[in-house]
Amino acid sequence: MPEIFEDPIVRIPGVLRAAGVVAGCIVETWKERASSGEICTRGRIVNDPPQLPDGPYLLRFGRCAIPTNKFEGYWEPIVMAADSQLREAA
Repeated sequence: MPEIFEDPIVRIPGVLRAAGVVAGCIVETWKERASSGEICTRGRIVNDPPQLPDGPYLLRFGRCAIPTNKFEGYWEPIVMAADSQLREAA
């Protein structure tokens, strides 16, 4: 089971873009240590408009731009290297 650090969840405003779609959202991030020992930053998209269609999107927040996908109404999880500048966006 991954170890979750004591750092609180950080909420960052983001923008989702797809063909003909631009929508605001919130990205919740936290750090975890995987069973391999590596530390990574994980995240999830929340507070997005419920009517967004399934498909590929580009998620932008802070200095980051991450391709993501919505499938059957759910966003794929976000995983980044711990040294990313994800938390600087907060």
